[in-house]
Amino acid sequence: MAVSISPIRRLAVWGGAAALCLLGPLVALAVWAVGLGHYLEDYCFTRAPSPPNEGVVVTGPILQWPATLRCEYDPPYPDVVVTDWGPLLWTAGCAGVTLTGIAVVLVLARFMSARPRL
Repeated sequence: MAVSISPIRRLAVWGGAAALCLLGPLVALAVWAVGLGHYLEDYCFTRAPSPPNEGVVVTGPILQWPATLRCEYDPPYPDVVVTDWGPLLWTAGCAGVTLTGIAVVLVLARFMSARPRL
């Protein structure tokens, strides 16, 4: 006698897994964007060396390379290039947690929809 799982339960498990696999990255994207925006807010005023005058117009930070940010100042002040691994590490961490969550959901869905063993 073969024991099997009902098609309704299998559909419910994989439908829930699909919903979690779609909703999870959207939540992670929002967390990533808010965290990165909070980190980069006023970056050129607080973390990068700035000119002595307060009336200087600042543009940036501009992502120049994955770990390099550039703050542009009005002439005669030169642009400031800062190496900062924070945004890249934040991005890699959010991506890693998201992919791990998706993998866990898929593994659990596979176990929940597998044929029961007696």
